[in-house]
Amino acid sequence: MLDLLIIFVPYLPQAQLAALFKASATPTMLEHHDATVQKKSYRLLKRLLESGKLGAAGEGQQLEEFVGKVVEAGSGIGPGAQRVSHQDTD
Repeated sequence: MLDLLIIFVPYLPQAQLAALFKASATPTMLEHHDATVQKKSYRLLKRLLESGKLGAAGEGQQLEEFVGKVVEAGSGIGPGAQRVSHQDTD
């Protein structure tokens, strides 16, 4: 289901995007016991922010609160949902 939401982000009205943003930015989704759900939740949030259609939910105080939630959830992110950066050391 999260995959479909990610795909449909560009086509949703602003009110639904804001509601989806609020629902996705919860500890339930960001710290889910299933790493796949965590990974897709972060991907959905990224897509929502990139859409530029969040209105007040993606600006100012709302955005600061969201960043605070993400920072708090950081310790609950499982290794399967973390992006690993590989650097070549030739």
